Amino acid sequence: MSTPTLYTVVYFGGILAAALLEWALPRRPFGESTGLRWFGNFGLQIIGGVLVRALFPLFGVGWAAFCREHGLGFFNVVHWPAWIAFALTIPALDLAAYAQHYVLHRVPVLWRVHRAHHSDLDCDFSTGLRFHPFEAVYSTAIQSSVILALGVPPAAVLLKRAANIAKGSGVPNKTKVGTVTAKQVEDIARLKLPDLNCESVDSAVRSVRGTARSMGLDVLD
Repeated sequence: MSTPTLYTVVYFGGILAAALLEWALPRRPFGESTGLRWFGNFGLQIIGGVLVRALFPLFGVGWAAFCREHGLGFFNVVHWPAWIAFALTIPALDLAAYAQHYVLHRVPVLWRVHRAHHSDLDCDFSTGLRFHPFEAVYSTAIQSSVILALGVPPAAVLLKRAANIAKGSGVPNKTKVGTVTAKQVEDIARLKLPDLNCESVDSAVRSVRGTARSMGLDVLD
């Protein structure tokens, strides 16, 4: 199973599992129609996704790969060793995510957008999908700007997506934040082999495995 397919299965499978558990074993009664809330929350997620796709033809891994191909961004200019770029990229992306969320709570006009997330009259798994479409555009713009400024290695973005994590571990030797399969690691290694300065797929796999461990990810063989 390819990495994108596995990511899709895990993402939507997790949503379905959470929905069934919350429906079958509710911890408290809901205050309004669950179906209506889900319709609204999923609707916001879909509208935001369509808007982002329309405004950002390339984002995430695709944008990182574009920057690499055109020599855009700090790490694509200085050509430091891949492990240094990875080690600096993960905390930089985490800091950007924290900063953009902090600003959403502090700037009045942005809070008017972000409070759509906090205005859900109940709380379940779908609350995590309830974001104003303009917030999706704002977050994507910030992430794309960081990727452009740093020249973020595409493999780092791929690993975060494959593991479905928001950020890497602050103490990777002690605290694990997620897992990736050996097949996912191999897919990433083959995809990014030209960018890793490795002579073979095996050496690329070892490089990606090391990056995963530095992010606090376990590799499942």
